[in-house]
Amino acid sequence: MPRLQGKRILDVGPRSAHIAGLPYVAFARTEDIEAPRLTFLKPKKGDPDDYVGIETANGKRFALTNTCAANAYGSVRPGDYAYGNPEAARRAFVPLAEALGVGIEEAARQILELSTGKVIKVVMGLIGEYKLDSAGSVLVGGGGGAAALIPFISEKTGFRYHISEKAEVISSIGDALAMVRETVERTIMNPTPEDILRVRIECEQGAMASGALSGTIECYVEVDTVKNRVVATAVGATEFVVKDVAAKKVDDETKKKLAADSMRVRPDEIEVEAGTRYLKVFHARVKKQGLLGFMRNSHNPVRVLDEFGVIRLMLRNGVSFQTVVGETEHVLQEEGAKLTKYTDGGAIIPSAYLLYEARVFDMSGLKTMEEYTSMSRVELQGVAKELPAVIIFSKD
Repeated sequence: MPRLQGKRILDVGPRSAHIAGLPYVAFARTEDIEAPRLTFLKPKKGDPDDYVGIETANGKRFALTNTCAANAYGSVRPGDYAYGNPEAARRAFVPLAEALGVGIEEAARQILELSTGKVIKVVMGLIGEYKLDSAGSVLVGGGGGAAALIPFISEKTGFRYHISEKAEVISSIGDALAMVRETVERTIMNPTPEDILRVRIECEQGAMASGALSGTIECYVEVDTVKNRVVATAVGATEFVVKDVAAKKVDDETKKKLAADSMRVRPDEIEVEAGTRYLKVFHARVKKQGLLGFMRNSHNPVRVLDEFGVIRLMLRNGVSFQTVVGETEHVLQEEGAKLTKYTDGGAIIPSAYLLYEARVFDMSGLKTMEEYTSMSRVELQGVAKELPAVIIFSKD
């Protein structure tokens, strides 16, 4: 619910209508919203008393929520789970709009601005932290209220979006469908490749103990030489998730279309550069107009898709090298050396990823070429040397 101070909305507070004990106005009957007036609420003991709702002529009180604002603003569509009674929502926003000295849509927009601003901050932080390609990022909405916020966020950021199938029940079954995630952090002075490997194995075993199937686990290791810290993060699917997607494999043409859509280019503008038996690596060359239209900058987005059309790796600018398992160390050293940058602070090696079979081994958190080759050697122990493999470097 919004918090009101004077002529402005201070914040959209964390208290829900459930906590306040009020029904949502977006799902009220139009005739229930008669002669509404603002009322100030204190949802829980210790809360400020500047939360606002409305009280109608018959004494009923309703909460003004994000869903109500989206219905009043018109950004939620018929058929969406969050779609309610736009006319009732607009009536309910009249007293708030009058208190702010603005129109109904502007009052609703201000609430959505404040709410989505918090989400956008998290989204942009994740994109930066994981070095994602913002041009290819897609917002996926889950939960009953997803359609109330996601379209507005898309409007503000330019990101494409879609609302998940049966989004309204995702919160209820989230625990059953969630990927298992395990993190192990250790403080190690000058960690050796063997130290890093031990942390990684510990993390993978923890993920398996939590229910992840061993063949689905992907582990990312980050080495912070300044803080002498090694952090391993493993993510894997449960048996329930694996069975759920078992019958949804897609053909190569569909994968190409999905990759092109992610890169925002036409399918005929991308190429399959490399791959394994279960993974395909797609590249494109994207040109952008430079300063005053006289120069054109370009980058090479990379997408790795699996059998099910799932994008397993997305890079804004990268290069891939097809090889076999027995030659991966050689490719890592030779091609990695070409892409290494040298500064006053020392060598900066490119982030690297190793693909074989259905595995995407993320080595981007490692700091030296020795760590790359040592970890890849351990990763590929027991794997047939003639199997196809791919090395991908990020050029950002």
